[in-house]
Amino acid sequence: MLLATLLRATRFTEYLVKANRLEDGAFKEWVLCPAMLFRANARWWGDHRDRTTPHEGLDLLFYRDQEDRIQSLDDNTQIPAMCEGIVVGIIPDFLGASVILRHQIPGDETRVFCTMYGHTNPDNKMQIGQVVRQGETIARLAHTQSSTRNSTRVRAHLHLSIGVVPAAFSFKRLDWTAIGDPETVTLIDPLPSFGPHSVRPNVALPGCGI
Repeated sequence: MLLATLLRATRFTEYLVKANRLEDGAFKEWVLCPAMLFRANARWWGDHRDRTTPHEGLDLLFYRDQEDRIQSLDDNTQIPAMCEGIVVGIIPDFLGASVILRHQIPGDETRVFCTMYGHTNPDNKMQIGQVVRQGETIARLAHTQSSTRNSTRVRAHLHLSIGVVPAAFSFKRLDWTAIGDPETVTLIDPLPSFGPHSVRPNVALPGCGI
């Protein structure tokens, strides 16, 4: 199975909607402003200054309900695993912590891929080596306003990255500097994994600038 086909079958949005009881019209689709997208060069919060490196993934915060009202995630939001995998890292980031899962690529013995869930409070049961089921809750969003590492006001949101590494890769060396290094990790745009549950640029979004 090709990796792209596997990622399109992740059902991440479905699991997140169910975990956070957003069924019955509470969730219609994700809404993204340009600076939330993969490889964006500018920040969507604060003064919109350029990032030091291109955005390593996708930032999820805003969504539209069935009445076309813009809603947002908060620090009670539960985060599910995109795919079945093994916890290989829980590392600090500038708003909370990032959980890193390692996943097999069926039919490929030379490479594996990893999903990285940034700006979270990992579940207390998460530990290195733990097997996680697809859709299992692994964390909640970090309460960014109380973070001592948060020097700029940023709303609670999920940073999602997907990367491919050699099968023999040592995840002990993986931090956010390494994740952004193309010589270490081949990053993939997460957006195609969301199927119809995505909307591209919308610069009028409330909160894209605070």
